[in-house]
Amino acid sequence: MNPTRPSSPRTAALLLASALFAPGLVGCDRGPATPGPAAANPPAGPVAPQAPPAAPAPAASAPFPEFTDVADAAGFVVTNHTGKPEQKDWIVSAMGGGAIVLDYDSDGDMDVVVVDGTMLDEKGILRYDDAARTRLFRNDGGMKFTDVTKQAGIDIQAFGFGGASCDYDADGHPDFYVCCWGLNHLMHNRGDGTFEDVTAKAGVAGVLRDMSTACSWGDVNGDGIQDLYVANYSDQQTYIDKCQEQGLLNGRNATWREFRVYVGPAGLPGQMDRLYFGNGDGTFREVTETNLLDQRALYSFGNVMTDVDNDGDLDIFVANDTQSNHLWINDGKGVFRDRAVSAAVAMSQDMAEQAGMGVDAGDWNRDGWMDLTVTNFSHDYNTLYLNRTARSGVLAFTDSSNVVGLATASYYRLCWGVGLVDLDLDGWLDYFTACGHVYGEMSGFEKTTGTAYRQRNQVLRNLGPTSWKMQDMTDVAGPGLQVKRVWRGTCFGDFDDDGDTDVYVAALNDRAAILRNDGGNRNAFLRFRLKGKAGLLDPSGARVILSMPDGRFHISELHHGASFLSDNDSRLLFGCGQLASIAQVEIVWPGGAKQTFKNVPTRKAFIVEQGRDELLPDPSLR
Repeated sequence: MNPTRPSSPRTAALLLASALFAPGLVGCDRGPATPGPAAANPPAGPVAPQAPPAAPAPAASAPFPEFTDVADAAGFVVTNHTGKPEQKDWIVSAMGGGAIVLDYDSDGDMDVVVVDGTMLDEKGILRYDDAARTRLFRNDGGMKFTDVTKQAGIDIQAFGFGGASCDYDADGHPDFYVCCWGLNHLMHNRGDGTFEDVTAKAGVAGVLRDMSTACSWGDVNGDGIQDLYVANYSDQQTYIDKCQEQGLLNGRNATWREFRVYVGPAGLPGQMDRLYFGNGDGTFREVTETNLLDQRALYSFGNVMTDVDNDGDLDIFVANDTQSNHLWINDGKGVFRDRAVSAAVAMSQDMAEQAGMGVDAGDWNRDGWMDLTVTNFSHDYNTLYLNRTARSGVLAFTDSSNVVGLATASYYRLCWGVGLVDLDLDGWLDYFTACGHVYGEMSGFEKTTGTAYRQRNQVLRNLGPTSWKMQDMTDVAGPGLQVKRVWRGTCFGDFDDDGDTDVYVAALNDRAAILRNDGGNRNAFLRFRLKGKAGLLDPSGARVILSMPDGRFHISELHHGASFLSDNDSRLLFGCGQLASIAQVEIVWPGGAKQTFKNVPTRKAFIVEQGRDELLPDPSLR
């Protein structure tokens, strides 16, 4: 989002040449990474066998789901309010909002919290109206929603961006945190359908000048209590004050491709992210200075807690706008060092800093290690970093965006929300991203800029190990993928409980979409809801591992906070192709405890309770 510093990708030929000589490139091998020297810490999860049988890959011509926007019919009528439409005077007005998926009323289906902004006029003065507020939509089943914001006691009128849910007090009811420009909000679920704002008591408000964009939850210090990471972007207020002092009419004092646009992020002070440890009594203590040892004041957006080195603790990947990304590696006690540069996830493969927006983590090539992706600005590409730690013996990734086709597919799009998610349930993670530009000034100049303000979202199919390519399915993925808006935050969930993944996408100053997945469940699936020890619901970092007939593993890890400013369905959903059963399902709980279940039938949803030796049927599956 930097008008004064255009992205600088090299030519496609140079990118491809550098990719071909990258170690462990997925295009050069026709199988998963084989184990190399032992890593510094022993893996907590499986490592793929050295010579697995060839895995059946999805055919490029196989049916793919169609997505239909059913928001209106579902009663999910919500419009984003973030600054003036079209022409934005300040960068804070160009980010839009995200959403949080959670089962707040414990009825088994997924509800949605929609985070909203408010008006910021050309002078930099906030203007509030009753329509601009964070809202809770209750899922009544059958893809029908009811706005229950007032009944639930939620009263958040702020310049909000995103957030994430977490049962931070382990009472079995999901709570949620909202990130704002200004003070943030922690909403405690009373368990009776209502929430209480406990921000001040909990000590997680941040400070007034923070521009908190996104957050993630998990137990990072191993004490069994949930901790909180909050990403901060820039000090917008300092620049507004400067403009007012100098008598400037607005903040549009930079240029992008000869258009006059708002200033930022370059020229604005960056901000430090914040890390809070839970105390176990509903309060938190900030440990930023002592536990984030290499932190700099950057422009942070999406973040996800994930175990990238398989050592049993949660690390944190953070997308930074126009600056190198963070990869915070955990020492097991919640002390972090930034290893993004040495692990090769700080920049693109040609060592260019990118304008990172959204992030996700998932095992894209099913080799037993978490891969990472980050979405970026237009005239650059989204990046897929494949985890090569098993091969190299040290924490290492390869930028494989060019070889898999992601770089070409995403180059002219400006991308935000993202998901590594198996939309067609064939057993391979596909790639969904929300798209939309930041400069309304370009409207009418699409041919000269090569891009557009309003864009279509994009979905890419993972063709698996026969080609290791992504196939762009956007044109044939249904009417919901043909709509052009200024799309932003994105979250993924089985909103109609039919066994496949639907998609919620927010739109800047426009109506959100709920894209119903029609046809994903032609293939078999398994879905798991996890309940940890001591009442903790949906424990972040827990893993479910399926042993597949092709010798590979199918791993899903539970995250609270991912994509762009959003949080996904915490139930872990697996595509199983045409398999009628899975020979072994293993649950790895935070702390390392494991449970194993044999010969699990597919097309089922289960509830798993830590320490209980049976899978409980999940009645929410339709």
